[in-house]
Amino acid sequence: MRRTNGSEPPPAAKPLARYRFVVSFGLFCVLSFLLLKYSSQEKRLKRVALTILFFFGMTILTTALDSKRLILECTACDDGIRKLTYNEISYDRYFQISLVVSILYLFISYLIEYNRQRKTDS
Repeated sequence: MRRTNGSEPPPAAKPLARYRFVVSFGLFCVLSFLLLKYSSQEKRLKRVALTILFFFGMTILTTALDSKRLILECTACDDGIRKLTYNEISYDRYFQISLVVSILYLFISYLIEYNRQRKTDS
């Protein structure tokens, strides 16, 4: 089929949200709600703030390390410029790593509080 301007069609857009992305965010929301619900009320705000801090800190750290990795593997690039191809950067992976670290913080802090409370009740 001939096009009027002779150009190629644009590449298909990357889907906005993939299945694992949506599932991981849903699990994070449910688990964080449950872990915060059963924590003490005075520590809840602090834990929410630290969870958000861990999320953004881990996002910054993973993207920085991955960008360094992409630059270091640049052995066959032209004039020191690394060209990225379509779908080479996996934003879903960065997001999921950050969610896992955030939920691990909540889970560990919940376990510590649960053990302290169990020891005082005994």
